[in-house]
Order: sequence, then C-alpha cells, then structure tokens
Amino acid sequence: MLPSSPDNLFPPKGERPFYFFRILGLGTRFSGIVTDLFDKGPQQARSDFERLRTWYAEVSKMVPEWKKHFLIGP
Repeated sequence: MLPSSPDNLFPPKGERPFYFFRILGLGTRFSGIVTDLFDKGPQQARSDFERLRTWYAEVSKMVPEWKKHFLIGP
C-alpha cells in the first residue's frame, strides 16, 4: 500500500509531477559527477558531489514514509 503523502507531489493534486522530476534530477547530478571527473577534474567532481548530497537530502525528506530508503552517511 502506498502512503498518501506523495499525492501532493503528483497531479492532479500537485501542479506537476514534482517528486518524479526530483528523482530524475538525482540521476542527472550523479552522471554529472562522472562526466566532470573525466572532463574537468576532481575539484569539479567534488563540487558536483556536494550539490548531489544537498539534492539527495532534500529528496529524502519529501516523502517521510520513504525516508528509511534514503541512506544518509557512509
């Protein structure tokens, strides 16, 4: 059974599929780390990782019932 809390993050209650876009954004940011590691070096990859970490933490809080599925830390 799915929790009801994500209902506000998807149409028709939500204006757009916000949660879906945020999850896709995680994949894009992860790919950016790998690409920048080879193209721009480790410093840029570290910067990308910090942005990914922030994004991941925000997404992990969007659906409280799913928080246990988002591992934070090593």
